[in-house]
Amino acid sequence: MQNFSAVYEQTLAEFQSLIVPNDQADAAKGQVNTRAGLKINAMDRSIGFIRKNPGQTQHAGVGVDTLMSNVDGSWDDYLTDVAVNATSRRIKVAYTPHPAAGSPPYPDWVQPTAAHVAVPGPLQLKSDVGPGPDPTPEPPPSNDQYAEIIRKLDAQMQLILGMDAKMNALAVQSNNNTAAIQKQIHDLVEDVEETMKQVLPVIACRYSAGEGGAVSGLAGLLGGLLRRSKPPTNQP
Repeated sequence: MQNFSAVYEQTLAEFQSLIVPNDQADAAKGQVNTRAGLKINAMDRSIGFIRKNPGQTQHAGVGVDTLMSNVDGSWDDYLTDVAVNATSRRIKVAYTPHPAAGSPPYPDWVQPTAAHVAVPGPLQLKSDVGPGPDPTPEPPPSNDQYAEIIRKLDAQMQLILGMDAKMNALAVQSNNNTAAIQKQIHDLVEDVEETMKQVLPVIACRYSAGEGGAVSGLAGLLGGLLRRSKPPTNQP
């Protein structure tokens, strides 16, 4: 019979844990054996289980770790269990072939079915392990918690209002500063105009008195401007 150890390894990988209490090791091997045997029978219809009688080690009425060929009566062991500690054992693959025996038909040969696989045992498939229960929702806030939240919101609102008032005050101050500067400029212009009204006659006199000679300073500058702007006179 062909060695199907690889199928057993794949089947072991489908379970969440392979460690079981000492008294459940045979049932755990039976779970693996029936599941792997059904797969192998789909590949080779001559491979099946070995029937077990009441009182014999069994799972679902068949051997817990063997398969048998109905062609030549050969049978193979595929599973064993090893100690993990004083109270538990691990299920693992251990292949041991046995030669053909007798001649067909073999009355102990059993056709694998889904009913064998459906018999429960201590092992749990990974696919059966859900994501777990939904997290417990947080309880709604109590009245005291609501009051504290409202108090904090009120305090934050007062801070925001205070900042808004400060911003408005800065804007008003800025406008006032601008108005004050504009007034200062206006007053300065008026002062200059008033001063010019007072000094222009003096400059004109000094210009007239100094047409024949040089006059320096502001009077000379303005006198020169006046001289250039004065229309020419007709000579006789």
